[in-house]
Amino acid sequence: MANPLAFITQIPATSQLYIGSHNVGLVALSIVIAVIVSYTALLVVQLAGRVDNEKRRFFLVTLGGATLGMGVWSMHFIGMLGFSVPCGITYNPYITALSMLPGVFAGIFSLHLISKQSDSWRTLLFGGVLFGGGIGVMHYSGMAAMQMDAFLRYDLKLFLLSIVVAVVLAVLSLWVRYGIIKLLPGIEQYALLISAVVMGSAVSGMHYTAMSAAYFLKGDVTSTAVSGFDPTNMAITITGVTGLIVGVVLLVVYSQFSHQIERINEQLRSANNILKFQKIALDHHAIVSIADVEGNITYLNDKFVESIGYSRDELLGNNHRMIKSQHHSIEFYNNLWQAISKGEIWQGEIKNSTKEGKPLWLRSTIVPFIDDKTKKPYQYISMSTDITGIKEAEAALAQMSKVFRDASDPMIIEDLNGKITNINREAERVFGWKKEELLGQTIKALLPVSRHEQADKLLASCLVGKEIRGVESSLLTKNGNKIQVLLTLSLLRSDTGEAMGVATYAADFSARKQAEDELQEKYEDLARFRKLAIGRELQMIELKKEVNQYLQQQGKKNRYKIVVDNKE
Repeated sequence: MANPLAFITQIPATSQLYIGSHNVGLVALSIVIAVIVSYTALLVVQLAGRVDNEKRRFFLVTLGGATLGMGVWSMHFIGMLGFSVPCGITYNPYITALSMLPGVFAGIFSLHLISKQSDSWRTLLFGGVLFGGGIGVMHYSGMAAMQMDAFLRYDLKLFLLSIVVAVVLAVLSLWVRYGIIKLLPGIEQYALLISAVVMGSAVSGMHYTAMSAAYFLKGDVTSTAVSGFDPTNMAITITGVTGLIVGVVLLVVYSQFSHQIERINEQLRSANNILKFQKIALDHHAIVSIADVEGNITYLNDKFVESIGYSRDELLGNNHRMIKSQHHSIEFYNNLWQAISKGEIWQGEIKNSTKEGKPLWLRSTIVPFIDDKTKKPYQYISMSTDITGIKEAEAALAQMSKVFRDASDPMIIEDLNGKITNINREAERVFGWKKEELLGQTIKALLPVSRHEQADKLLASCLVGKEIRGVESSLLTKNGNKIQVLLTLSLLRSDTGEAMGVATYAADFSARKQAEDELQEKYEDLARFRKLAIGRELQMIELKKEVNQYLQQQGKKNRYKIVVDNKE
């Protein structure tokens, strides 16, 4: 036994060999052990991937790797013990114990490699060489622990083949955990079991290939140890210890898994509460619907039903086309569907129609739900805000802007500090200023200095809500000409009633003022004429009286009489 790894170049005659036989029960037990410990180790890796704590994850993977190594070692010795040779055999306890270490290190390394989910062939090949080599070293060092009345020799070709088998199957076992899912996505739920079977088969395949390379030669062997382990007792012990180790690891896994499940449940409860309140908030704020890939409505919230006017039964199962208006072009809808069909989020404004035919403007965000396997949308969720009021206000504002722009009188908009923010076309024409030249200035730029104090008082009165109408004033054009105007000031308020500015209407009445002045002058002339005419009439009456008196005095009253007509 001085040379534990001796080779032969020719196969010995049968008469020179001890011909061994396998115990089917122990062989099956060895393979089952290999699969069970592989499944346990991979389960540990799967659990470790869900653990957030780095140290705990490292501990779990290391524990799983050690379990895999000890399980592989157990499978090896159960398999060896299932092989009977008609000669005395015992096992050196020290070498037997040491032979476990290569398998343990190989198991730890392989599980850490798997936990990184690396699919690089260079990494897999490197890991396979170390894993397969570790199993090989464990096997042949375990064979060296045999003390028997025979010479142990190996067929070099089969020996090398066993190493190749160990490496190839090790690479396959490292790859299959995630590689098989990529090839066959439909069997993802069975991936762990399939991986365990492949890994257990890899370990068993290497062992039994290596066993076929061993020959037990008859001879005069006097060095057989009598103090080694009895094979039967050893098989029972190894099986028991392996079961205990697997049980302990499964207990640790269960404990960790229970802790993890409880933590996940707590997170789910918290997430559900958050989602619950988010849904309440969303349902009170937004119009929400869900549709399949054909656009058929599968879900809608109460706000959707309220806003559109149809009942829930009328909407569910029907297509979104039933509420669309004729406002948008076909190209608009084609672009929308092309975007969300490619998995893109669409945002924009859509005009729909209520059951009563009224317009319903929505500012919408449509989010596709993407299937992880097909990478294609399987439904769409639409979250919308009713902006019909805004659209109507915009239309009204546009109309008001048109009225402002095209008004026949000059109009000036000021902020609360009296600075000009806008003027209309008529103001530009009448005063000769461009809008850009007046923006930011106060209205005093258009007033004579004598009217500045009046302007301050009018603005202050308007800001406190007083009505300012038809106040006569004067404004200056850009070239200095004075224009007589009637000022009307209106306070501009927001939807909430907050003061935003002041609108000043300056009605030009210079021509009318001139006409009034001319009319006043004519009226005054007429008054003077009337006064003069009345004075003359009074003089004629006095003259008549004097003439009549004279005639009476002359005694000719009945023959002569001067009559003065009193008509004006």
